[in-house]
Amino acid sequence: MSSTKICKLSEVITIQNGYAFSSKKFTTEEGMPLIRIRDLKNGITTQTKYSGDFDESYLVKSGDLLIGMDGEFKCYEWKGSPALLNQRVCRIQNINETFDLKYLYYGINSYLKAIEDVTGYTTVKHLSSSTILNIEFPVPSLEKQREIVEKLDSAFSEIDLLEGNLGLSASKANQLLQSLLSSAFSSPADESELSNKSGEKTNATNLVPLGDVCAVINGGTPDTKNSTFWDGKHAWITPAEMGNLKSPYLAGSKRTLTDEGLSNSSAQLVPKHSVIMSSRAPIGHLVINEIPMASNQGCKGMIPNRNLNYKYLYYFLYANKQYLNELGSGTTFAEISGSKLKTVLIPLPSLLKQSEVVEKLDKAFSEIEKLKAKIKVEKDYATALRQSLLSSAFTREEAVA
Repeated sequence: MSSTKICKLSEVITIQNGYAFSSKKFTTEEGMPLIRIRDLKNGITTQTKYSGDFDESYLVKSGDLLIGMDGEFKCYEWKGSPALLNQRVCRIQNINETFDLKYLYYGINSYLKAIEDVTGYTTVKHLSSSTILNIEFPVPSLEKQREIVEKLDSAFSEIDLLEGNLGLSASKANQLLQSLLSSAFSSPADESELSNKSGEKTNATNLVPLGDVCAVINGGTPDTKNSTFWDGKHAWITPAEMGNLKSPYLAGSKRTLTDEGLSNSSAQLVPKHSVIMSSRAPIGHLVINEIPMASNQGCKGMIPNRNLNYKYLYYFLYANKQYLNELGSGTTFAEISGSKLKTVLIPLPSLLKQSEVVEKLDKAFSEIEKLKAKIKVEKDYATALRQSLLSSAFTREEAVA
C-alpha cells in the first residue's frame, strides 16, 4: 500500500490577508467590488463597492480560493469579476505544483471544519492565517489527488441534488403557509386608511382597531444591578429569548422578577393566554404565554377582550409581521409604539368563525412543522455526509511525515 507524504501547508502555499479598506469610501453604486465575508457564499457579486485608490496586489480574480476568518471557517472559490480583498478575508496563493487545485479546495475545507468545531468564542469565532498554514496536510501523487477529486465530485453532485430538492420542499412549505395565512386574514391597515377623501369612514364593518379588542401594555426592565429585583416568582422575557423559541407557547423564562422588581419598573404582568410581541429590533417575535408573564421594554403585551380569540390574535400578528415592521420607526432602530399598534385593523368575525380559522391554521402549522422537522433532519444528514466524505478522503492513516 503506497504511503502519502504529510507536510504543513506553509511549505506549499502562502496566505494573503485582506486589506483594511476605509469604510468612509464604501459605496453601493460606483467603485471596485469589495469582497467581505458576507459575499463569500455568493461567490460572484458583492454588496459593497470601494471608491478609493487601491493596491492592485489586493485584486482577486475568478478561480482564486478565499477563506472567511470570522464565524464559519470555510474556503470558497471566487467566480465573479475582479474584486478587492477586504480585511478578515484571506486568499490562498503560490500553490505548489504538487497540488491539484480542487484537491486542495476539498482538503482544506475538511481541516477548516475540524478547526471550527474545536475553536472557542465569546461572540464569534476567529481564524488566523497562521492556523491555516500550520495545518498538516496529506499530499499523495497528483494521480491519486485527481482520483479523490473525481470521487468527491460525483458524491457531492448527488448531495447537491438532495439539498436542492430539500430547499425546494422547504420553500413550498413556506409558500403554502403564507397562502393559508393570506386567505384567513384580509390585508391589514390602520384607522387612517379607512377614511375616504371626504373624511368619512368607508364600509369596512369587519375591521376593527386592535385597541378596541385588546389592551396593549408596555414592558420594562428594573435595575439589573439590584439583586432584590431579580430571581423571583414572575417570568420575564426579552425579544432575544422569544426569537429562539421552537413553539409559540411559553410557560417560563430564563430570568424572573420579584414583586419589588415589578413595582420598580414599567414592566407589567400579562395574564395567561395573551400575546406578547417584540416591538423593536426586530419587530414581530411572538409568544402565547401559558402563565402570567412580564417582558422587557422591547416588547408589547396584548390582552384580548372577550370578543377576540387569543390564538386568532396570534395568527393575525404572525401573518402580518412584514406590515408591522413597516409601521416601525426610529433613528437607531425600528420600533412600533403601543399607540400605533392600537390603530392596526384586524378582521373580526364571530368567535365561532375565529375558532374555525384557528382550528384550520393549527392543523396546517402542525403539519408544516412536521415537514420542516423532517427536512431539517435530512439536511443535517446531508451536511454530516459531506463532512464524513471529506474526512475519509483526507485521513492520515496511510500518511507518513
